Amino acid sequence: KAKLDMDYTDISILSLTQSLTADIDYGSLTIHDLANTVRNINISTRYAPVKIQSTNAANIDVNGSYFAANLGSNFVAKTRVKEGNKLTVKGYKGHERSQTQIIIDSKYGDVDIY
Repeated sequence: KAKLDMDYTDISILSLTQSLTADIDYGSLTIHDLANTVRNINISTRYAPVKIQSTNAANIDVNGSYFAANLGSNFVAKTRVKEGNKLTVKGYKGHERSQTQIIIDSKYGDVDIY
């Protein structure tokens, strides 16, 4: 299990094999591959874009303000609420019975999961 608390840092993870909790201000986070063993990803960002590349099934919950969410063509949205500058998107990739949970709270940082 990894825990990151970073400011003004760009982070690139080649392969994530365990759960991740991250709090990132003024940087970026890129995860190039998620192993099937990952169960929980919980990311909070301010002014830090997030990119996750994965073909694995996952439940996804993204919320925040002043950001865009590109969750890929195979994302199935169950909930999408936009109120002013706030956005909440919940759904899944693959199938909704996945044991992998991705939760992202983003302020001023775009989220890409593809």
